Amino acid sequence: MGSIGKVKLTLIVGVMGMFVNILLDYALIYGKLGFPVYGIVGAAWSTLISSMLSAVILLGYVYWNKYYFNVTLKEILSIRWDFARKIYITTLPLLFHEGMWSVGNMLYAVAFGHLGVAALATYQLALTFNRYFMMGIFGFAYAARVMIGEKLSQVESGEYLIYARKFTRIALYSGVVVGALILLLNPYFVHLFPNISIEVRTSFRHVMVIQAVVMIMFFLNNLWIVGMFRAGGDNLYTMKLVLVTTWLIALPLVFVGVYVFHLPVEIVYMLFVFEEVAKAGFGYFRYRSNKWARNLVRNM
Repeated sequence: MGSIGKVKLTLIVGVMGMFVNILLDYALIYGKLGFPVYGIVGAAWSTLISSMLSAVILLGYVYWNKYYFNVTLKEILSIRWDFARKIYITTLPLLFHEGMWSVGNMLYAVAFGHLGVAALATYQLALTFNRYFMMGIFGFAYAARVMIGEKLSQVESGEYLIYARKFTRIALYSGVVVGALILLLNPYFVHLFPNISIEVRTSFRHVMVIQAVVMIMFFLNNLWIVGMFRAGGDNLYTMKLVLVTTWLIALPLVFVGVYVFHLPVEIVYMLFVFEEVAKAGFGYFRYRSNKWARNLVRNM
């Protein structure tokens, strides 16, 4: 639906699912509203229930109101293999990319966990806050993918370059603003977690400063990879980018820092975010080369 600009329904359903998730978290984790205390198991159930409810509402609305994608089972199962082959050539590198990236994230957690519970808690808290600050750029990157992809599909249209440069400037400015906001609010973040130890409080404040400095890289990488490179089907390059920056640069640095030199969590986190720094360096040259800009529908 996002690809054809019909985002209102998904926004409404997403907000509903989020509020249901929050309510169930409150009830099931802490034993409120007549429920027993389930703790972390309750968090898992609330996520599952809210996700299933969102899916049911979305599918129900689509098929009950015949809303754009109410395809029949026969249409779903009628596969044109020549078309499917072209799709898989473009999408398989993306699947491999996401899979290797996910495994890499798991190994990062293993490395931080080796430093101790405090280091792992610091790492997880930093990731949680990073996702909150990145929510705006996620939607921004998806919007860029739709708009740039539309321009790329037009024969001999050079407007995609104008869009790409404008989106890059906005991401750059947004990264600066969000980084400054993190630095400004950093002393207050720890007060949201009154039960964490003094060690975690101290390391978390230091890690958030590091995150604020590299926030521009997070914004640009998300925009370039999700919003531009994927719009042009440049998934083979993004797969290589993840393999190099995650598996050949950042992961080895983190594991050497943890298992060989036994570095403090702040230094290890700097090695961890170096993935984003390296990714932005390679991504910039790819963005400037325009090799990512391909018309995916011309030969479909």
